[in-house]
Amino acid sequence: MKALNFFLLTFLTFMVIAPMSGQSYRLTKSDFSISGTSNLHDWESAVTKVSWRGTFSFSDGVLSELSDVKVNIPVDGITSTKGRIMDGKTHTALKAEEHPNIVFTLTSANITNNSNKSTVAAKGKLTVAGVTKTINLQVLFTPLADGQCQVTGTYPMKMTDYGIEPPTALLGTLTTGDDVTIKFNLTLSPN
Repeated sequence: MKALNFFLLTFLTFMVIAPMSGQSYRLTKSDFSISGTSNLHDWESAVTKVSWRGTFSFSDGVLSELSDVKVNIPVDGITSTKGRIMDGKTHTALKAEEHPNIVFTLTSANITNNSNKSTVAAKGKLTVAGVTKTINLQVLFTPLADGQCQVTGTYPMKMTDYGIEPPTALLGTLTTGDDVTIKFNLTLSPN
């Protein structure tokens, strides 16, 4: 294995310990949410369960390739500050009984390196409520201390694109909007 010095005279980054041929990373921390609107108030649900796998390769101290990236979100781990009724409506809308997971699988990535960060134009398959669509997603990849990295991004989507009927409550007087935004901030560590 060859060590890489990414920041030259500033501090040791994960590039120094990451092998050139590719390094598997594990999820160590996640801040993941799904937000939207309704005719009464905006809402946000936390994604409390996430599993992640992936391999990063580096060339000349910068990110050069992503492979084998897969994100899995159990629907029962999506919780709202509005309580169990909102959670139940969310889980029902996402067809949790038949399709218990939301899954993203990377199919290709175009990487642009700028200074100490990389922007990744990611393409992949997103499966929600049993419907799979090819999506494009912008992701920011930032090296951290101790070989870790941070992966952040947002993805706006329409529920109806995945066959999801936007939930209602209070005998239909509360209606949610079709547009939702998925936001994520993941901290990954080498295996």
